[in-house]
Formats: sequence, structure tokens, C-alpha cells
Amino acid sequence: MRSFFFFCLFFLEISYSYSQYRPSYLKNIKSVHVEKPDSLAAFPGRKKLINLISASDSCDLLKNASWGIMVADANSGKVIAAHNQKMLLIPASLMKSITTGVGYLQMGSDFRFKTKLEYSGTITKDSVLKGDLIIVGGGDPTTCCFRWAQTYPDTIFSQFTAKLKDIGIRKIEGKIVSNKSIFDDLQMAPNWQWNDMGNYYGAGASALAFNENIIHVWLHSPDSIGMPTTLDSVFPVIPNIEYRNYVVSAASNTGDNVVIYSSPNSNIIELRGSIPLGQSSFLVKGANFHPEYSFMLAFNNYLVNHGVITNNEYGEISHRTPTDTNAANKLIYTYYSPSYNTIASFTNKVSHNMFAEAILKTLGYRRFGLGSYYNGVRAVDAALSKQGISQSEMINVDGSGLSRNNLVTPEFICKYMRMMYKSGSYGIFVHSLPEAGESGTIGRMFKGTAAAHNLRAKSGSIERVRSYGGYVTNRNGKLLTFALIINNFNERSSAIRDLMEKLMIAIADSD
Repeated sequence: MRSFFFFCLFFLEISYSYSQYRPSYLKNIKSVHVEKPDSLAAFPGRKKLINLISASDSCDLLKNASWGIMVADANSGKVIAAHNQKMLLIPASLMKSITTGVGYLQMGSDFRFKTKLEYSGTITKDSVLKGDLIIVGGGDPTTCCFRWAQTYPDTIFSQFTAKLKDIGIRKIEGKIVSNKSIFDDLQMAPNWQWNDMGNYYGAGASALAFNENIIHVWLHSPDSIGMPTTLDSVFPVIPNIEYRNYVVSAASNTGDNVVIYSSPNSNIIELRGSIPLGQSSFLVKGANFHPEYSFMLAFNNYLVNHGVITNNEYGEISHRTPTDTNAANKLIYTYYSPSYNTIASFTNKVSHNMFAEAILKTLGYRRFGLGSYYNGVRAVDAALSKQGISQSEMINVDGSGLSRNNLVTPEFICKYMRMMYKSGSYGIFVHSLPEAGESGTIGRMFKGTAAAHNLRAKSGSIERVRSYGGYVTNRNGKLLTFALIINNFNERSSAIRDLMEKLMIAIADSD
């Protein structure tokens, strides 16, 4: 009997010790909300929200999912409602709101990327450049893209060519050289998935971009199902690339089901999947791993077509190229990008991966002298730490959220949104986020509800991941921050989106 008594005491002591000293990640896993619904008689909107959170946790849609939500007062930080707010979850493109926000803090809304045109050697009296023409990339993701009139290839090339002629160059005896040394050679994050890398949304950042680092491939499909398609044309032209087309025709209403496989060190681009039958010129898009080459080739063609003789020879300067301290290149012209606010707002509203990665690498370059994923992540971490936000609630590995290795807690997102609210950049940052019922990825949601034209949020979506984070004003006029993330669901993505929309409407309706 005595031995049994002491065994019970020992068991109780061990149980108590474990409850006191168990790891912090095992605590608060199911903190459903801060206040009990019974105590919220004076706050019917908040009570409804908390009841909806509780009901959602037990609904069939989320029975096998990992998810969390947090709603807090933007001014005081007081938590209004929460569930699993300390759980690390995959945020997908919600990461872009962090990357762009830190960009506002570190660079300012008026910052502009610079692309410089320089030359080495000398210019003779008969207008011959005895040296190289050098394009110095500044990390601008918008160069030679078709989003804004000022970024069109011909617009930029015409400025370069005019300045070239102004200083008396009509012939180039050397090479056209791209200087991409401000960024490293790793164009995309090392932990992106293989089936993402070759597709247009897997286009990574480069010091000298061309056409958003995307290739356009037009395919022709026959009039019967299951037959091979043929490759019609490609833009931009990339020499020494082999296209392997295994795409077949499918039913007329099936859309684009093509996956493009490629990698940075390969000269093979492989297309698999299907497009609708009977298409004379069906567009699919992939990643361009040689954007600097594309830029030089297109610029060379423009020069030749506008009276400047070249050797059709190209060179490259990377961060590994030994620096010749005795050589001093001469500046011909500096091209300036659209404002950072224009780029960041576009990044958030259309969820542009490559633009976000360019911002991340630029942050790394400005702080550590080389634009890389490693340095970019360090720069973001340092900027948030300076604002008093702990990194224990976030694991970030890229700028866009394409990697599944990114992890955040809903609590972290709310803290971050509150920090941005308290910063001098809030007014412009909040307008970079999509507006409910109006723009971006939430432009078709929330129609006729309290959230419409009120809620501002960045969304995120990759396979079995949905997320939203941002701001909304409740029925009492208080600005709230919120984060809602669902991972590993085994239901239709549209059903998950509808549930999340109901939760966000309830946040707007709260008091």
C-alpha cells in the first residue's frame, strides 16, 4: 500500500512538472477566443464573430485542416477574437505584404530603381567606340515590360540610343555587356518546387529584367482531341534553347492546363499538359532564366535598326567577376523606374511574384552589398526587429510566398499590420493592398456587405493554402487588424474561400 501511495505522488509530481515546463509551442494550441460569448451581451457583433469562429473549427470543411485567426484593435493592440493565433502556418502570397511593407519603410514610396548605360574605352573622331557598351542593372523588375508606357522596350531603347548618338557613338567595336553584379546568380529561391520553377509565376528576380522575366509561347492545336500541338512562335527569342513540346489538344472548354518544366542551368524547356482543340495561336507563359541576355539581344537589334553598327557580340559581368580597379567606365545615361509605390502597389494587387523577389533582393543589396535571398531575408528580419517585432513568429525564405517553407502565425501578421499602422508609411501602404469589392484578388468578393470598399487585405493562395491579412473598420468605427490562414484542407478551394469570406464579413460587422 505504501509503495502504491508513493507511486501516485511520483506520478502527480511528474504530471505537474510536465504541465509547467512543456515546450511553448504546445501551449495555446486551442485558444479559441479571448472572451466568452456569454460575457459579450453588449457586443452582439463580436459575439457573433466568436461564435462563428467556434462553429468553423468544428465544421466539416476544416475537420482535417490546420488553421488560425486573430482580430485585434489596430490602435491599442487589444485582441478582439482569436483561435490558434500562435500556430505557425504557410502564408503563401500574404508574404508580399511583409516584403512590400518593409520596402516602404526602408526605401520610401518615391524610391526609383536605376539602370545605367556606360561605356569603356574611347570614342574616335569618326564616331567609333573602341570599347564595350555596358548596361548596369539596378534590380528594376519593370525594365522592358509592357505594364506602363515608360517601361516598354522601345521606350527605354530609344532613350539609350538617343543618348548614345548624342555623345558621338555610331559604331561599337567591342561588346554589349550586361553588368548584373548587384545580385547573385540565384534567380529563384532554392526551395521553390520543381513544378513551379519553369512557369511564369516562378520567374525569379534578376539585376536586369526583360518582359518580367517571362517567355510567351504560342501553340497551335488540331481540331480533334488527344492530338499533338505544334509550337508556333516564342517571345523573346533566346538562342540555344531547345523546346520540347508534349502538349496535346483537349475539349474546347478545358482552358490552359500546361505545365512548363525548366531550370536555371538548363537549355531545355519542356511543355506538358493540354490546351483546347482548334486553337490557331494559344498563349502559354513560362520563366525566362536568361533575361539579361534577352535584354542585350533586343537592345542590339534596336541599335542596328536605328543606325548604330555593332559586332553582335555580348558579355557579362557578375558579382564573381574580378574588379579592375584601373578601369573607369563613363556614364552615358541613367534610366529611372516608376516609383516604388507604383511597383509595390502593383505587386500587392496582382500578387506579382517576380516583383516581390526583386524588392527582397534589393533590400538585401542596400543593407549588405549583394542582393541575394539570404541577404534579403536578413534585411527584412533586421527591419522588423528594429520595430520590435520578434522573429520567433515568422520563418521567411523568399519575398513572394511561393515557397511552402515560409511560416507565420496569425498573431505575427496582426502585430506586423499594427506596426505598419503606427508607421509613417501606413497611408500609402494600406492603399497598396487590394480593396474589397474593388481591386486585386478580393475585387469580386464582399459585394453588398459591410466589408465592401472597407476591408483592405493581401490574400495568399497555393495548393491547399488560403490566407488573408490586413485591415477593416468595424461597425463602431474602430480600425482592426486581422489575419486568417487555413492550411492542409481537403475540400474545394472555392468552399474554403467562401467560409473565409463569411468570417471576414463577421469581422467587419463586429463591435
